[in-house]
Amino acid sequence: AAYILAYSVIMLNTDRHSNQVKKKMEEVEFCKNLRGVNAGQDFPKPFLSGIYHSICSSPLRMTDTLGPPAVTGPAAAALWALMAERTSKPRGGALILPPAARHCFDTMMFRLVWGQAVHAMGVVLEHAETDTVAHAALDGLRTATRLAAHYDVEGVADSAVLLLARFSGMLTPNIAKPRVAFGRDKKACAAVEMMFLIVTRYGDCIRSSWSNVLELVLRLEKLDMLPPALEALLDSDVWGVPAAAAAAAGPDAAAAAAGPDDAAAPAASAAANGSAEAEAAE
Repeated sequence: AAYILAYSVIMLNTDRHSNQVKKKMEEVEFCKNLRGVNAGQDFPKPFLSGIYHSICSSPLRMTDTLGPPAVTGPAAAALWALMAERTSKPRGGALILPPAARHCFDTMMFRLVWGQAVHAMGVVLEHAETDTVAHAALDGLRTATRLAAHYDVEGVADSAVLLLARFSGMLTPNIAKPRVAFGRDKKACAAVEMMFLIVTRYGDCIRSSWSNVLELVLRLEKLDMLPPALEALLDSDVWGVPAAAAAAAGPDAAAAAAGPDDAAAPAASAAANGSAEAEAAE
């Protein structure tokens, strides 16, 4: 609990006193991030409120700008050597966990940092000027999604998919030659590829972003950019049998393709009978 509280204080200090953060963290959000951290219980609200207002009024600083000038020369080298010597020695037996308990805080730490981490990787990807930086950000998003699946944390996969789907904006009929424009944008191609990789491997973790995935698939279909295998799947029924062939073969073939143990076989037979009756009526 002490580690998580200390990390939250550092994050709050950065959030409140950084000019790059436009939306500042409120007291309610700060308390919410620490909910259930104190051995399954919440910290006392006056305690967290005091920390919040203290950080807001007096930011944490590494050096005192109003104090004496910084040490330079041989004295600075001596101070660095002393600091290195002190940090090389283990201090505090409570900080050394047994091997069986070394990962007991991993889930809680990941829940605290994944939102800021995914947002930061999105900013890096958006402003990346080299392929190396872009691929590093994409690998970070994939790693975050994999950790979320491992720790059973919801929201990470959805955030990654929504972030990556923004790079497919050029795949619209309003843009001249969208296929050419998309093919020339390496970052957009890599982002869409990573999005479908996340959907394929961690689809069970996706909740609210399926609409974005399906919207992108439909746009790719309209532009005739889907792989042949996926095109064939979209032109088939739920069993992978081409729709025209299934209708021509009749209800018995459709039921056989579904298998005797398939619970959906009666529905397939009923649908085929309905199609045959409709054709007879015509």
